[in-house]
Amino acid sequence: MTLRRRNKQPLPAFGPGVQVQAAQLPGKALLWLVAAFTLLLVPQWDRLPVWLLGICVALMGWRWLARLGRVRLPERWWRTGLVVVLGGVYLATVNSQLTVDTAASFFALCVALKWLETRSARDFYVLFFILLYMAAVNFCFIRPYTGPCLILPR
Repeated sequence: MTLRRRNKQPLPAFGPGVQVQAAQLPGKALLWLVAAFTLLLVPQWDRLPVWLLGICVALMGWRWLARLGRVRLPERWWRTGLVVVLGGVYLATVNSQLTVDTAASFFALCVALKWLETRSARDFYVLFFILLYMAAVNFCFIRPYTGPCLILPR
């Protein structure tokens, strides 16, 4: 049994340097993801470096402007350079300390960089699940004596 495609258009040829335009995520879904990321950054504002908060907002804004068609998403070389530069700045900032705060800030940096490589609906699903994990990371900072007060209804 062979599977047939409904539309009889030929499949695009994938070769080196050929980019296929993926289906865009609806604007409302992207807006919800932007709102969720912003909401998840709020509890960490006092633990994250100021430059990292600025980078998170800038990269998220870049993705939103790309969705509106005002800017283009960066190519692979720009993304690679951005990862190298921001990784170097991050390593210089944390001074070889490995704590829960530095791990959470590294995770926030990775999520911010993920915004620039979201091109297909699958990438947005991955970003959604990463944001769920980021929500769980926020619970690492709840003190034991305030945790039950936030969870239990009054």
